[in-house]
Amino acid sequence: MRFTALIVTLTAVAAIAQASESAGTMTVNLDRAWFVPTLTQNNDRVCASIEADARAIFKSGATWDIPYGDKANYFKDLRRLPRPYEGQVQTSPTVQLLDGDPAQVKLVEPNGSVFYLYFQTNPGCGGACETATVVASAKPFQKGDIAKSEGETNYPATPAAQTWATYESAKGDHYVIGVTDGHLQVYRLTQRVPLNLACDVIVEPNKLRDNPDAALQAALTTIDAFRDAANGLTRGAGSCGSMSTAYRWKTELQRELYQALYRPWAFRPWAENQELKSENSGGDYSRIREQLKTWSSGGVLERQAYIAYVAQLGRTTNELTQFYVAKFGLTADQARKLATRALTAAVANTMGFYMYEPYSGADEEALRIALLERLSMSTVRAMRLEGVPLSKVLDSAVMYPEALGYLLEQRADPNWVNDFGKTALMYAAQYNQQESAALLVAHGADPNAATIFPSDNCYYTVSTTGMTPLHYAVRYASAGLIKLLLANGALTFSKSSRGYPLDWLREYGSPSARERNPNLSEPDVAELSELLRLPDQSTLKTLSAERTRRAERDYATGRFEQAYREISAALRADADNTTALADFQLIALKTNRRGAALQAGSELLSSGLSPQLQANVWFNNGLACEGQRYLSYNGKYYCSGDQYRPFLKSWRLSPSTARANKLRELFESVKKTTCGVSNGAMGKELFHFEFTQLSDAGQHEQVQRIYAFHPRSRVIGPNEIYWTTKFWDTGKPVPTLVKPMIGDRYDFGNFAVTVLETQSMPQGEVTVNGKICHPYN
Repeated sequence: MRFTALIVTLTAVAAIAQASESAGTMTVNLDRAWFVPTLTQNNDRVCASIEADARAIFKSGATWDIPYGDKANYFKDLRRLPRPYEGQVQTSPTVQLLDGDPAQVKLVEPNGSVFYLYFQTNPGCGGACETATVVASAKPFQKGDIAKSEGETNYPATPAAQTWATYESAKGDHYVIGVTDGHLQVYRLTQRVPLNLACDVIVEPNKLRDNPDAALQAALTTIDAFRDAANGLTRGAGSCGSMSTAYRWKTELQRELYQALYRPWAFRPWAENQELKSENSGGDYSRIREQLKTWSSGGVLERQAYIAYVAQLGRTTNELTQFYVAKFGLTADQARKLATRALTAAVANTMGFYMYEPYSGADEEALRIALLERLSMSTVRAMRLEGVPLSKVLDSAVMYPEALGYLLEQRADPNWVNDFGKTALMYAAQYNQQESAALLVAHGADPNAATIFPSDNCYYTVSTTGMTPLHYAVRYASAGLIKLLLANGALTFSKSSRGYPLDWLREYGSPSARERNPNLSEPDVAELSELLRLPDQSTLKTLSAERTRRAERDYATGRFEQAYREISAALRADADNTTALADFQLIALKTNRRGAALQAGSELLSSGLSPQLQANVWFNNGLACEGQRYLSYNGKYYCSGDQYRPFLKSWRLSPSTARANKLRELFESVKKTTCGVSNGAMGKELFHFEFTQLSDAGQHEQVQRIYAFHPRSRVIGPNEIYWTTKFWDTGKPVPTLVKPMIGDRYDFGNFAVTVLETQSMPQGEVTVNGKICHPYN
């Protein structure tokens, strides 16, 4: 039934898109429009004409960045002057560049009056939402007085806008025009007041929620509902980084949807007949629709978000159609086409997919669709599974227990984790799927796995870590599922960054909770409060010691995964158990959990260990970082230095033959940044170059380290290694000789390592003892 309903809905969406693309242009009668641009400040003879021009632009459907940002002229009584950066300034008798600065111009009027303008760019969103400000003066700018950032100036300045342009009247008067916060503003340049606000035309209605019109408020309500549904599709858009992608998508969608209330004929690309040809699907709803369908196959939450969006698109289209009939005097057919076009264009213009290929191939996507839409098991069993990462697909099967069991039979790993450590058992708890949870536990799913901060915090926005299946169950599931987890070893003393499971029960099980778990009754909460009670501190310490011993026995008998679970439980019972923490690092390393091992190592090194134990930790850190660069785990970066330093620290704290042999093996195996130089009877020497970004203390630094691996009798002399690099000075590259300084030396008996340092990375060849060496080849 769900699948049939979805097919009908998707077909409706396809029809809507087709109708919108064939809607064409419409005749706009501003006499029937509920909002039109209105002049609110009239202090110049051009203002009435500007208001008329603004209404013509408003009616035409042109975007507001065109009239004052494009080379075309949209104001009939004014002539647009070339702006800086456009390459036409030199050909204009009115505009002159100043001192070769492309941001400054000089305006010369027929009467001899002169004005100086500085076009300042205000950075924002990594260049994705820059604004501009115009600073004006009747006298030349004093050096150092021009604004360095938005709002910092000793001169009159316009507000920030997407862009500004200068215009000239037939009488030689000059104006600066732009649109800011829904106002078309015209500034007159005068000698007395270099920037005088002459005209102000409201081109976008403000305070929509204060408008008493009932029809408008109803339309605003459905627009807000559609906005929320569309925002549910931005999961994974990325919210970090200077470009703030998700934030921009949501902000721009809000603005575009509000335009659908008062100016729906203006949506691109239809209003401007644009042809969209780009790897990014932005602006092309037909492509975005298909990619959203692909995105919706990623999991239960994605599919639910997409279904909600499609349903709300239908509802809002119907309600907006009624609004257009009432407020613009359109026929029902015209209004529906326009409503469809406005809503889909708003999504298309604010969302885009770039080189989007989220799955391993068509077989994986087909399997995900089959699981999420609960196709027949005969269909699922007939699907091609070769090459499909079945473990990654388990989360899409938690709503379909029979298919989940089939995948587990095909050796899907029930403990596979995504980038923030979430397992299929956590998804089963989140969606209150007790049968699926029982299947997963029966196939070895860890009831105490915990989430972490993701390495890619742009793709994922995770604020709470340490979440176990029990946390998810208390938040979302029924008492039966919670008891199932407890019966299979779920720990009540596993603490997330927001508390223990009992804390979550108190927060989400209360009748007055803002987001109450609907699957728990008051008697359930009372019973679970006892079952989730925490042991006292003495009991926890005893449990920690017992679990540590079990882990050591399991490790000794080769049961490494079981050892990992036991030692993890020991640390949750007592985070101060140093023995457990040391065991945890070793076991995590053995089970290829490098990030967890490094986190444990970091905690151990700050706990006051003996030199011997510190040496063990450093050596394990070296093993964890071997072959890694800048490993990220649970919100922190590791392996940010070079791969030799942990092993050298380990050897210095507690020298041993095994540690010396490890260093020799490392030097002789690394090829990418190592070059060898023959030194006659001394034999071949190896020089390894490592450009590190961070120190052990986490302080920012950039250091080029050269590790010279050579016979013990050999002494690396000062100035023996050097190269030439280019430093930029006054805009020109200046060749500079670089000679690294000797920083340290390690003697290993039959060989030695000398460490040299400099802040300059070699680019090309390096001279070593008169011979040429080529690192980074």
